[in-house]
This record gives sequence, C-alpha cells and structure tokens, in this order.
Amino acid sequence: VGLMKQIADRWHIELAGFGNDIERDKGSGQDWQYGLGVDGLYMLRDKTFNPYVVLGAGGIYSDTIHGTDTQGYWNAGLGVMVREVWGAMSLRADARYFQDYTKDGSGNDPFDDVRFHVGINFPLFGRTKTLPSQVVTVETERVVEVPKVIVEQPEVLHGVNFEFDSERLTVNAKRT
Repeated sequence: VGLMKQIADRWHIELAGFGNDIERDKGSGQDWQYGLGVDGLYMLRDKTFNPYVVLGAGGIYSDTIHGTDTQGYWNAGLGVMVREVWGAMSLRADARYFQDYTKDGSGNDPFDDVRFHVGINFPLFGRTKTLPSQVVTVETERVVEVPKVIVEQPEVLHGVNFEFDSERLTVNAKRT
C-alpha cells in the first residue's frame, strides 16, 4: 500500500508500506515481515504511457523462528505507469531488486530478492495534474474593424498662385 505525491514535472515521492506472511513447511513454522519506506520515482516520459525508475529505502521488521529483528532495507527497479486507464485511475507495474538487513528464517542477513509489484493508482484528493498531452489550447482571433476612409482625388486649381513668400493670393488667383 502506498501514498504517492507528484513533487515536480516528472518526480514523484511515495510512502510505501508492506507486509509478508511467509508460510514455510510445518517444521519451521511461519515468518512475518513488515516494512515502511520512502520511494522516489522518476518518470522517463510525461505522457499516458510512462516508464519510470524507482529507488527507495526504509525500515523492516521481521518475526521468524529465530526471533524478531528490525533493520533497514533498500530497493531499486524499473516500472511502467499507464495513466487514466479508467477515468482518473491508472495502472502500474514494476520489478525491483530488494535487499534487507534483517535476519531471515534461516538466520542469514542480508537477504535479497527480486519483487514484482502490480497495482492500481487512484487520486484521493482531487484529480491528478493534467498531462501536457491533455492541455487544451484555445486560440482566439481578434477582429478589428477599420473604418473606411474615402479619399477623393484632390482638386487642382490651375493658375492659382500665392504672392512670393506669403500666404496671400495673387490678383489673378483671386479672380480664378
């Protein structure tokens, strides 16, 4: 079980908890294992189909036939998340190398294995961030009407002159 929060465009952080009931043959009994940790996920793409890299660490508690032990663990892996498969729900799967330092049922440490996770993600507090591929761009066009200016041909008055270096019309210009 995990709670994931997107902290940047492609970065997510996840608080993850798990429990394992490791049933062995009747002679050795039953072992229990519980853990809580933090994982960082980096999405290699920011689309509907997102491969990702995961790296995490935390603490683990084991209860085996050899007693109890609390130590740390770390894990790293690769996965894929397919967003919005059904409404806001996403599918997720990954494979991780997992190493813990608690004593296992055989009394050995560290213990390592490969784990496969498959799950469903759904938003608890509103919809997840809109992906760039889903951004709706609205283009608007502004129409500006320019009033028509009717330019008439200028009227040329032939024979109309002004006095030299003056704004007064000549005598002939006044008659015209």
